[in-house]
Amino acid sequence: PLVVEVVGRQFTWLFRYPEEGLTTSELHVPLGQPVRLELTSEDVIHSFWVPNFLAKRDATPGRVSELLFTASELGTFPVRCAELCGAGHAIMTSQVVVHSPADFEAWMAAQVEASK
Repeated sequence: PLVVEVVGRQFTWLFRYPEEGLTTSELHVPLGQPVRLELTSEDVIHSFWVPNFLAKRDATPGRVSELLFTASELGTFPVRCAELCGAGHAIMTSQVVVHSPADFEAWMAAQVEASK
């Protein structure tokens, strides 16, 4: 599967693609490919929630939680924190962008090139 490290911190999500050395503020995944999220937190307990995927997992400081999924629909889907994590909890949002496999490869190549 595609491995993405997810880090929660007040009040944002970070998505790290370790094989590419890339960090983004949105989660980008290819359609139909298994994805393994490795979730943790830098400060308090957060809960990574993608309502459209029926996927939710806590991100806890000092621990790594795993969430497996395979996106079955192209599009952009909201990410929320489902754990009251402080005064800015309501703004702790992001999105999952599901690309075709070819578009995902092109997106990844462009991001890696831009980060050089």
